[in-house]
Amino acid sequence: MTRASRFAPLLLLALPLGGIAPVCWAQQAAETPVSAAAAPAPGYQRPTGPIDIEAQSADILRDGRAIYRGDVKVSARDFNLSGDELELRQLDNRQFVIVVTGAPAHFAHNGGVGKEAPPVDANAQRIEYDSRNGVLQLTGAVRLLRGRDRLTTDTLRYDLNERRIQASGGTSGQVRITLDPAALEQDTKDKQP
Repeated sequence: MTRASRFAPLLLLALPLGGIAPVCWAQQAAETPVSAAAAPAPGYQRPTGPIDIEAQSADILRDGRAIYRGDVKVSARDFNLSGDELELRQLDNRQFVIVVTGAPAHFAHNGGVGKEAPPVDANAQRIEYDSRNGVLQLTGAVRLLRGRDRLTTDTLRYDLNERRIQASGGTSGQVRITLDPAALEQDTKDKQP
């Protein structure tokens, strides 16, 4: 067992409820400005409960960053992230940014109640999550599945709170969306008197 892997469980014990703010990062967090672009959306609810990180190794740096490598997994109440490497940047007010890279990196968001909130599952080369606004940016060979609908693109923005997807074809061209015909047919039947 490496020194970093023995230290990782202690780091997880230091995580306060709803955030990732070890005491040694407090000075850096106070110096990190929050841009207007990262301001919380109205009604935004940041993740609650513990956020667990597992990896084969962890490198905790003095500048408010931590680098996790090897079969990285992030578990929160509503979503999961996984990949080959993760960088965690501690920000002000117990906020954080997580960047996961992999071949591919993976994201899963639990489904909600009813047809309005089907589960979302996505892969990309890079996934960035910002706790200040609850938004994920997925880039590079993005493939997303929402319920039975499929979307492929170069770049995608996913708002966890609103469950809103914004996609751009980028340099490769178009956004491609395949709607599940069986689900569309059932919706039509459900709406008929």
